[in-house]
Amino acid sequence: MIHLAIEKSLKAVLVENSHETPPKIHNLVLLLKQTNVQLPEPLNKFIMRLSMAGVSLRYPEELSKTLEKYPKSIAQEYLKTAREVLECLKQKVI
Repeated sequence: MIHLAIEKSLKAVLVENSHETPPKIHNLVLLLKQTNVQLPEPLNKFIMRLSMAGVSLRYPEELSKTLEKYPKSIAQEYLKTAREVLECLKQKVI
């Protein structure tokens, strides 16, 4: 869900800036580049990690592997960092 929240926020920034329909892609890195939003480097690295992780979360057959890779402690860290990203993106739309 974190991936989806950031994806939708990036697309909102794109719509706000271009007034066009955003591309139908899920690659967070590509979406971030298209927004021209400059995030701090740690958040850029997080976007890269999350973009790779998000693909496996879309497919139920990959869920068990994903749960092993991302235990609760990592999930909590991702949630905290995702909130930082969302706050940065929110400032670009408001």
